[in-house]
Amino acid sequence: EGTTLSREEKAEKLAKEYYEEEHGINDDIYFRYDSVYGDGRYIVVARNSSGATVAFLFVNLDTGVVTKK
Repeated sequence: EGTTLSREEKAEKLAKEYYEEEHGINDDIYFRYDSVYGDGRYIVVARNSSGATVAFLFVNLDTGVVTKK
């Protein structure tokens, strides 16, 4: 609401905020929308600067809840 972010961008933003709360700010980690899970949650992949996957984050845009897989 009140933003021009797409749903995918919002999922990336929420995933980044969650990750930084759990692990601290790390400029070597970037977040990219991957797909939508079967139950409607958005999957965001966290990768480091060398491209290795650090985490899969599931984002429920309706509730704002992020879970790490």
